[in-house]
Amino acid sequence: MKLPQLSVPVIPHDKALHFIYGVAVALVVLYAAILLGAPEGASKFFAFVAATAVGVVKEFGFDARMNKVSEVLDEPPRHTVSVWDAVATSLGGAVVWAA
Repeated sequence: MKLPQLSVPVIPHDKALHFIYGVAVALVVLYAAILLGAPEGASKFFAFVAATAVGVVKEFGFDARMNKVSEVLDEPPRHTVSVWDAVATSLGGAVVWAA
């Protein structure tokens, strides 16, 4: 009898990097908030908010602006603007918040 093949979901490289950067941003903010005397719960929340803000600003600020510059220069877009990239960055912060 042949066993069924199981497929493992693959996370796209770009989304994995966004997640890792979200964790990194959140850890830096968490550490800074704790050093400044913020309570642990508030520090974790600040870390999540910071990671989310960085993801949103990077996608809808920086990447969108770079694409407009490319358009003016009559070049192809340099970046994709993706809500899922922002979500992946935010999820990195959510992991730190939940820890």
